Amino acid sequence: MTEIGEVGVRKRRSRQEIKRLVREFETSGLRRSAFCQKHNLALGTLQRGLKRRRMEVDGQSESKRLVEVKMAGIQRNGSGGGQRTKAKVFR
Repeated sequence: MTEIGEVGVRKRRSRQEIKRLVREFETSGLRRSAFCQKHNLALGTLQRGLKRRRMEVDGQSESKRLVEVKMAGIQRNGSGGGQRTKAKVFR
């Protein structure tokens, strides 16, 4: 017994529409899953939108989350290849 159902075509939403939905969610008082079902919205889309909104409110941008990391134990010679040296490990 199988039923033939219609498969909905996924709709790609613009950033402006997601921002609007996030603002609407924040004032709705609904749980995330209930809001997403009501608006035919993927939970991951709402969560990403909420994360972006938090970052905007905090004054952060995605590029500010990156930090510079220096690699220890690798010396470069002029030929472009790396030459490994012993690195000290502190425990």
